[in-house]
Amino acid sequence: MSDARAVSMPAEARLLALCMPEPNSGCWLWIGTQLKSGYGNFRNEYGMAEGAHRVSYRFFVGEIPDGMDVCHKCDVRPCINPGHLFAGTRLENVQDAMNKGRTARGDRLNMPQAKLTTAAVLAIRVSSESGNALASRYNVTRKYIYEIRGRKRWAYL
Repeated sequence: MSDARAVSMPAEARLLALCMPEPNSGCWLWIGTQLKSGYGNFRNEYGMAEGAHRVSYRFFVGEIPDGMDVCHKCDVRPCINPGHLFAGTRLENVQDAMNKGRTARGDRLNMPQAKLTTAAVLAIRVSSESGNALASRYNVTRKYIYEIRGRKRWAYL
């Protein structure tokens, strides 16, 4: 689509012109510019960028309540199908991702960038050594040790 045509086209029509329905999943896949995160990047008539899924939600569902995220039931970031979108708090969005196993957690076996193993975390929790000593031994910060002991990190163990 040429720039001149895009400027004269209403925003809703531009949004729909930049998506492609996927027949198997029902997703409307964004084929316009995407962010590194995989979400569609839509520019409104004022040139301001916004997530394409958020724009789709507003056009087809309604206003997004203050402080709410627009979440995907389908877990497909470039999807803008309003039937696949719902408004939720940031906490609900994170809990949804955790329930679906989409959050990064674990040890070196399934998360190669992890500094610690499950066994190390469990050992830290039962150790009577100081946070400084453990931080030095495991090559992490003292704060990280305290967060492990306080179950702010590796809370699922």
